[in-house]
Amino acid sequence: MIEPKTPREANIALEARVGLLQKLVWSVLTMLGAVVLGAISIYVQIGDLKSDVAVVKTNVVNISERLAKIEKTIDDIRFDGGQILSRISRLEPPPRQPALPAPAPDPVVAGFSLTDSEAKLLRELLRAPAKTAAAPKYGLWEKLPDSDVQLLPDDVTGKMVKLKGFRYALDPNNNAIALVEPSGSVVVAII
Repeated sequence: MIEPKTPREANIALEARVGLLQKLVWSVLTMLGAVVLGAISIYVQIGDLKSDVAVVKTNVVNISERLAKIEKTIDDIRFDGGQILSRISRLEPPPRQPALPAPAPDPVVAGFSLTDSEAKLLRELLRAPAKTAAAPKYGLWEKLPDSDVQLLPDDVTGKMVKLKGFRYALDPNNNAIALVEPSGSVVVAII
């Protein structure tokens, strides 16, 4: 810059400098105001964010409680369903498999027969309870599982030699004695 020669030129130069300084101060104040307004805006948004996070936390807690109640209800329903099924199974016996039709008996070549007194003696020797009128579980010519059948004791076959080798099963429904042939698991007599 050129040095002023007169006081008027110095005054004009001073006014120019003061004007420039004013513009600079106003610019700084404007920028400072913008920064303050931005900070206030950010502070308000952070406050809003905090309240939003608190609302979300409350909602998550409520949802978790509802979910826990739903899971408990489902577990209770499953438990009750299991109890109901077990009670129903106790009430209704499983359907009985129909017995196979009796095969046509082969012509008898040799056989055995028991008299009433021999049948009574057999029941006494086996200590079988009194026979009832209930529906039988075992039928003539029916094949029994090996787990239900046992060999006649020696003291019985010692007194009734014609039954040697025979096996028997006690009918759990009516206490009848089912005699099973020696060579298989087929019932040949019900006593």
